[in-house]
Amino acid sequence: MNQPNLDQPISSAESAALDEELKLSILKEAKGGTWYDGWTPYCAPCTGLVRMTQRAYGFECPACRNMIGWNLYRLTDSPLNR
Repeated sequence: MNQPNLDQPISSAESAALDEELKLSILKEAKGGTWYDGWTPYCAPCTGLVRMTQRAYGFECPACRNMIGWNLYRLTDSPLNR
């Protein structure tokens, strides 16, 4: 599969379809700094320090259901876009 333009919003289906090695590479580049296995981001829209849960497409917040891709950008079909 060709890599989508990650500077543009993508859907959860497009994000989930990425190759596993590419997902990790994109995530490490987006996160920057130090890396450790099992790292998950905090949900930016939530007021508490809520860690997101890893999914096939990236990450989902258990509190507000925000969905972000491996590049740490909100996905087009995230409930917060509605």
